[in-house]
Amino acid sequence: MTFPIGEPVTQVWYQALVNDVTNIQGYCVAIQNATANSGTVICTTVRSLAVACTQLQADITFVGDNSLLTSAVEAYFNAQPGWSGINVGSEFTTLSSLAGAILTALGQDYPVATGSPAYLLDTSFSSTTGLVYRTFSATQLSHTMTAIANFLAELTTS
Repeated sequence: MTFPIGEPVTQVWYQALVNDVTNIQGYCVAIQNATANSGTVICTTVRSLAVACTQLQADITFVGDNSLLTSAVEAYFNAQPGWSGINVGSEFTTLSSLAGAILTALGQDYPVATGSPAYLLDTSFSSTTGLVYRTFSATQLSHTMTAIANFLAELTTS
């Protein structure tokens, strides 16, 4: 099979997108598991989810801005087991939108100080223990938990 762009470049972008989705999935599951049964999740995991979502969106935008790369990556995905017949472009548009929904939900749930510039209120400092990271319950992340469930549901239906 030939691809419009060299196969090594196509493989790199294929793997980047797979890694992006896998990272988001991992953080989503970690947050769900940590907050189950009235548990809490540490803020660094929540921030890592936000970073993973922005990375997926950036990578989808980069690939989407180059029609030859888009065609090559779509062909590469469709050549993989389990991907034949899936509309790759549509699926990644959906995943980007769901990643954006997670970011929007985090913006609603995550504690931020008002002012300019705003800053995150997720750590404090103790002279005996150093940095103290805030933890969150599922209730405190209610919008985020819904967005996480929607992202994970898409992965199980596609």
